[in-house]
Amino acid sequence: MGTAFVLFYLAICRYTFCEETHLSSVDGDIVDFAFGTDNLFLQTDTWLYQMRFDFSLDISNATIYNTMVTLVPFISNGTLIICGSHEKAYCEVLDINDISKSIYMKEISIGSFPNVAFIIGRESDKYLLVAKKESQTHPSDTLVTLRSTNDLQYGKIFSKSGYQVTAGIQPKDTVVQVIDGFQLTESPHVCLLVNVMDGSESRVKLLSLDSSMTKPVKTQKEKTFETLQGAVLQCYEKGEWMLLSSAVIPGESPVLWAGVFQDKNNPVDSVVAIFDISRTHTGKVSGFCTNRDSCEPDKDKSKQKQDKVLKPAAVMLRNSSITSVAVLRSNSWVVLFCGTKTGLLIRVVLDESLEPGCPTVLYSSEEDRLFSPKMLFNPGNHTHIYLAQGKQMRKIPVAQCGVYETLTDCWSALDPFCGWCGSKQKCTFQHDCSSSEWVSVPGTSQRRETISVHMNRGTTGQDIVVTALPNLNSSIDFSCAVEECGSPGPSPCSCTLSSDSFPAQGLSLRINITVQRETHIQEVHLKNCPSIRGTPTSALCIECISAGCTWSDAANSCTWRPASTAFSAFTQDVCEALPSGQNETKPEILYMTPSEVSIHGRNGASITGQNLKSVTKVRFQGTLDCSPKESAVRHSGNSSSESLVFDIPAGTKGTVRVCVVSPDDQCHGNAKLTYNSPPICRGLQPKNTWASGGRNISIVGSRLKFVERVKHDDLPADMTPELISETLVYPSPPGVQEVSVNLIVGNQSVSCTDKLTYLPDPHFTSFTTTRTGNYMAVIIQKTADSLALNTSEILVEGLQGEKSYVCEVQRIKHSHDTSSVICEINNQPGLSIDTVKVSTTRNIYRLAWDLYLPLG
Repeated sequence: MGTAFVLFYLAICRYTFCEETHLSSVDGDIVDFAFGTDNLFLQTDTWLYQMRFDFSLDISNATIYNTMVTLVPFISNGTLIICGSHEKAYCEVLDINDISKSIYMKEISIGSFPNVAFIIGRESDKYLLVAKKESQTHPSDTLVTLRSTNDLQYGKIFSKSGYQVTAGIQPKDTVVQVIDGFQLTESPHVCLLVNVMDGSESRVKLLSLDSSMTKPVKTQKEKTFETLQGAVLQCYEKGEWMLLSSAVIPGESPVLWAGVFQDKNNPVDSVVAIFDISRTHTGKVSGFCTNRDSCEPDKDKSKQKQDKVLKPAAVMLRNSSITSVAVLRSNSWVVLFCGTKTGLLIRVVLDESLEPGCPTVLYSSEEDRLFSPKMLFNPGNHTHIYLAQGKQMRKIPVAQCGVYETLTDCWSALDPFCGWCGSKQKCTFQHDCSSSEWVSVPGTSQRRETISVHMNRGTTGQDIVVTALPNLNSSIDFSCAVEECGSPGPSPCSCTLSSDSFPAQGLSLRINITVQRETHIQEVHLKNCPSIRGTPTSALCIECISAGCTWSDAANSCTWRPASTAFSAFTQDVCEALPSGQNETKPEILYMTPSEVSIHGRNGASITGQNLKSVTKVRFQGTLDCSPKESAVRHSGNSSSESLVFDIPAGTKGTVRVCVVSPDDQCHGNAKLTYNSPPICRGLQPKNTWASGGRNISIVGSRLKFVERVKHDDLPADMTPELISETLVYPSPPGVQEVSVNLIVGNQSVSCTDKLTYLPDPHFTSFTTTRTGNYMAVIIQKTADSLALNTSEILVEGLQGEKSYVCEVQRIKHSHDTSSVICEINNQPGLSIDTVKVSTTRNIYRLAWDLYLPLG
């Protein structure tokens, strides 16, 4: 077993989901990782680790000191295949339960820098598919090969040989990057995802192979490659898109696949697109040849047969800097897990029609470092997602069902992984409960209310029917009662009352939904639609629609919904044509300060513009926000309405739109605000100060420009630092003990790793002088201490009567029990001084001491 250092700890994170398990450091950056049945295998350039799922180390192996390029668990065979270089290229078969046991090794090259390798085939006929990371035009190595996994296959173990031909796939006259590959579950079809760069054009292609291998053993490899088909994945009509990451979505029919696409000409622009790849094996694909035949470039590309084009079933999360994706299913829900270049892990829930819900940030790293493209779920129950970031690896729960203590909490969470288990009386994952007792939300739509209440005019035209619909899985039995309403309605969860008796001030109802011996109670207040009156404006119309009523264009007023009209039939779009009701000129934003903050926000931001006098709040809308954040204006600007002051709320890393809100709830302006990672305080220089305070303390770290104030844990008042060349400097206040130093950022406090220690003030005792020509040297005696003063912290003046002369400090000499400060007074022939004044350096900070010393 090797001796590489591995540090593991359990951290409670501050974000939406906690209990993050964190592998802090391994020997080298993590290149790849994979799961066995019971183990996690982690690969760096020269080390291979075998771990348990909680990152506790079983075995580390670096005895051959190689550079590993391939890591493939062969679970059904009980082995782990690694390939790399050690003096000569090699492949090795290890025991999957003990990687220190080598079963077989062979000196053989599988090509330079393979990017994709996995086991394909069925039952006993399994092969190792290997695809190179990149293939230039006419390279020496074949792009895709099949390697034998035992000596009974043609060419014997690890051989790529075909019968009388070189079996494989080769690009014709293009540069190709292989991004991902997989064999579909319970299917003979193998998929490869490649970026194709043909001249100046880029596109993404999906290649398909049939691995059924019904031919004789010696021709299986070449016959498999002869089944090559595929399609072009067209993310958008415009743009040259390249694939960054890929994930097949679990499920049999249809076969869905998700990919992260980036515009080649705009690297900031990335999207997640979902494709139905069920029929990709039906079309021939151009630009590739198989088994080394017909590999000459196409001379006349105009005569080339056009590839089949697949268009996405859904596109989402554009401009969100996504770089990696992984996908799970939970009943009819599809759940995307997306990593960003700034170190965010985002969860997006899609309903059965692939409509996305509100993104949730599961994890935000302190450093702006992207995750590796591969993200995997633990085998079996898929309760955690594993992702690598440099030398670190993280295990983050996909949901935290246990934090919801009641049916109401569990149901209201609207989490596709969590449901109420009646027999256990707690919120659980589905695999922890029998399906008949597991109460969950359906995946039929993105309706986020636990209970939606509809008001419709009855068929008679005189009655109002109030209907409550619980957002529950259709297979769950429940009972329902609507209290404090009129007579029973047409369904168990409804009531009917006369429109004339509907209170003008509105109606308060209590709705009881009983599921498995537990009752969920929700109180709602319904407005009387015709009572919503006033001048017809967009604001009044929005109020009407939001109350569950409908706006009558003919009468320009609010009224009841027609009978049997679906709740979703009306939107606020009908209000856009109405006047705002505001006579004064619309507000405008010229610029905002600051335009960059940390995720903790900022106090005292300002907007400069025009016509800002009527603005009541500032709104922040990000691509990951379903509901925008708002901040009240806390100080209006001058009488000409040119500025306002507000606080920037905490947010998620990325860029958001900022606008100002007028009294009619319309938002004006389009400023941009960028949220970054929070500041990090890595240390203090120096780590001590003198008791009377005033020493300049430098804070060393990163992103310190976002710090507003510095606070000592023993003082009620904060200090305002100055940013000097990426370092924060502040004057230490008086003190007598060791204190913690915290950085105030928005409404959060970031702790420094070092503490500041207070020591007694420096003690100067006397001085002597010596003369050399026109120069006078002054030696000031000082009691030894641990302050480690430097020359820039001391100001010395020599006094002759009332006249003062600057004495430039040259150096400070230290001995066992005393020290001395040596300074020089220049160009003063015949000068004699009788007093020396020693002070702290005079700058923007206060003076700590101001001492007068006699001649010694």
